[in-house]
Amino acid sequence: MSRRTTTCQVLVVEDDDATRGMLVLLFEDEGYQAVTAPDEQAALTQLPAGLRPCMLLLD
Repeated sequence: MSRRTTTCQVLVVEDDDATRGMLVLLFEDEGYQAVTAPDEQAALTQLPAGLRPCMLLLD
């Protein structure tokens, strides 16, 4: 378990549910807030809603 925490959000864009879920666990274990989307269209809809991730992970 990670000892650090951050307010940094990571946007994980991955179409495979299992892979997306594993990536969320990895980032959250490192103290990041993981936000997900199954494809680029879903990811883009989150940006006008105010999402400002410090990192994007695209498959």
